[in-house]
Amino acid sequence: MGIILIFIDGFGLSEPVTTNPYFFAATPCLDNLLEGHHFYASSMPLFSNAVTAKAVDAKLGVEGIPQSATGQTAIWTGINAQKRLGYHLHGLPNSQLKSIIIEHNIYRRLKALGKSVIFANAYRPSFFSSNHSYVSVSTFAAISAGLCLCTVDDLKMGTAVYQDITNKALQRMGEDVPLVPPVSAGKNLGQISKQFDLTVFEFFQSDIVGHKRDFIKALEIWTLLDEFLGGLLTNINLAEDLVIIISDHGNMEDLSHSRHTSNLVPLVGIGYGHRALRDVSNICEITPLIEEMHRRNDFHEIKGDLSASR
Repeated sequence: MGIILIFIDGFGLSEPVTTNPYFFAATPCLDNLLEGHHFYASSMPLFSNAVTAKAVDAKLGVEGIPQSATGQTAIWTGINAQKRLGYHLHGLPNSQLKSIIIEHNIYRRLKALGKSVIFANAYRPSFFSSNHSYVSVSTFAAISAGLCLCTVDDLKMGTAVYQDITNKALQRMGEDVPLVPPVSAGKNLGQISKQFDLTVFEFFQSDIVGHKRDFIKALEIWTLLDEFLGGLLTNINLAEDLVIIISDHGNMEDLSHSRHTSNLVPLVGIGYGHRALRDVSNICEITPLIEEMHRRNDFHEIKGDLSASR
């Protein structure tokens, strides 16, 4: 049994309106999973034999617009970082958030249970020679838990995935890497996951495109993500593995402006034990749920309050 956690930055839920790129996007894989083009807040929740899809809260009781540093800390740790700080923090984690991440991050929690974990994103050679004081929540969580970060060499061997999925960005930066079709990248992630109890992949081009209000690029991202998901699902065993998709805040779903949104964010569970996600109501509950699933070695329905929003 394994869990594949896909984090998509700036990926909220809107409605079928013309400022929402999903309204126009071609997403055959997701449509098949959701039994229609239903990736809207008003369509949630959606339950089927193989899928749980919900709209969950990213504000966590704190006024203002959700931001990356606090939202991602909440996801990676199960702690209500917004409430701890008293506000939503954008960008990179500060010292207070780093303390929370060090103590509570999902990798450390699962390693304490004897579980194997990987952050499957590949890093450029220049990263390893740089100062790591200014890194994202996801990167800091992996480093603070003692994980070996994946390299471009791992990427070339198919044992890592780059953050843009296809490697186009790496090629533009002069790295000698092949272009990878989204379907193949998804299959690679599925193959990687066979060796680990938890496999995490982060995609943040959605947040960048949302800030740029680039509608054409947003449509391309929808196609990219849909094909990537399709490739992943063909290379895992949904009778044994669980895919979880989550975001930290809204952005790309509303291109009427260039800012984050207060919209609910999607929580999608696909495969074995997906019904355990039905009771999740906010982004703080993801890490406690994953920990409890692995503690029991059982991904089936788990009752009770899993929130660690203290």
